[in-house]
Amino acid sequence: MPGDNRAGAPVAPSRPAVYIPYTVLGSQWVSLLVRSATAPGLLLNPVRMEVAAIDKELPLEGEPLRDIVNQWYTDPRFVLTLMSVFASLGLALVLTGVYSVLSYSVTRRTREIGVRMALGAEAADVRRMVLKSGLRWLLVGIGLGVPASIALARIVQNRIWGIKSVDPLTLVAVAVLLTLVGLAAGYFPARRATKVDPMVALRHE
Repeated sequence: MPGDNRAGAPVAPSRPAVYIPYTVLGSQWVSLLVRSATAPGLLLNPVRMEVAAIDKELPLEGEPLRDIVNQWYTDPRFVLTLMSVFASLGLALVLTGVYSVLSYSVTRRTREIGVRMALGAEAADVRRMVLKSGLRWLLVGIGLGVPASIALARIVQNRIWGIKSVDPLTLVAVAVLLTLVGLAAGYFPARRATKVDPMVALRHE
């Protein structure tokens, strides 16, 4: 068989093993796998009849392989669900924090925007200036956050089988989402500030 075999469970580490016929060492129980396109529950009675035709004293317990696999994945699925909930909450807090901080910083520049507008600056130029300033900080944060998330993802990879430490799609999606939130946090306050009369903006505290 190519590759390693996880005999205990899909999440269990692979260990050296040797296949020996049960007729050589004997066994207290034997597993019989039946593959069919029909529902597993419909196969239990026919299989019991076939086994009884060989030996009526043999006990037989049947369980769909899907249920056995689900039992193996119970703990990893719980850990993944818990991490997903906390990750979603963390992402929501990050988005709220990014929007609040950038929006507040733009609001604090209302007086500066009023001076620029009084000196003849165009509203589009002011909005572009504010967006560039906010985008600069966003790019710095994303540049620091992406390597940190890749390093922390190795912990998740060790806890949950089949999870890759680097998921480009997730990293790009989160970076784009943060960028859109940051742009919105800078654009809307700047748009409101440029629509205020310059004299009123100059008196803004």
